[in-house]
Amino acid sequence: MEQVRTGKSVRLHYDQKLADLRAQLKDLGGICRRMLETIERVLAENTDISTYAFASAEREAAIRVRSIDRLCSLLILRQQPVSKDLRLITVATRVSTDLGRIAHLCLDLSKTLERISTDEFVRDLLNMCVLTEKQFAAAMRSVMELSENQDGDIERLDDQIDYLYGKIKTRLIRDNTESAQAVELLMAAKYLERIADHCVMIADDLKNPLSEKDR
Repeated sequence: MEQVRTGKSVRLHYDQKLADLRAQLKDLGGICRRMLETIERVLAENTDISTYAFASAEREAAIRVRSIDRLCSLLILRQQPVSKDLRLITVATRVSTDLGRIAHLCLDLSKTLERISTDEFVRDLLNMCVLTEKQFAAAMRSVMELSENQDGDIERLDDQIDYLYGKIKTRLIRDNTESAQAVELLMAAKYLERIADHCVMIADDLKNPLSEKDR
C-alpha cells in the first residue's frame, strides 16, 4: 500500500512538472506573439519602434528557452516517460529552440525597421507580417494541442510569404537599387521570411518530433 501511495505521489509530481512545461512553452510563444504584434502595429501606423523593448523581450525569451531545456532534461532523467509524455518533452525541446530563434529574428527586424526611412514596400512588409502572425498563431495552436497541422494552412501561408519576399527582391533587382535603404528593406523582408520558415519547422516538429533534421 505504501508503495502504491509513493508511486501516485511521484506521478502527481511528474504531472505537475509536465503542466509547468506546457505553461512555460505557452509563455514563450506569448513573448514571440507580442513581438510580432508590435512589428505589425509599427508597420501599419508608421510609428517609431523601441529596439530596447525588443532586446528586453528577446532576453526574456532566451531565459525561457534555457528553463524549458533544463526542465525537459530533468523530466527525462527523473522518470522514464511514457510515449505521450515523451512526445510533449521532445516537442517542447525542439519548439522552444525555434521560438528562441523567432524572438531573435524579431529583435533583428526591429533594428532594421528603425533604420528604414522610406514608405516604399511598407505595404508589402505589412502584408508579410500579417500573414506571418496568422502562421505563427496556427503553429502555436498545434503545439499547445500537440496536434499536426492537418489542413496545411501553415505551409500555404508560407508560400504566400515567400511570394511577397520574392516580389520585393525582384523589384529591387529590376530597379537596380543599391542604396542603403534598399538593403534594409530586403533584410526586413528576409527576417519575416525566416520567421515564417521557423513556423514551418514547428509544424514539422509536431509531425516528426523524434527525427533529426537541419535547424
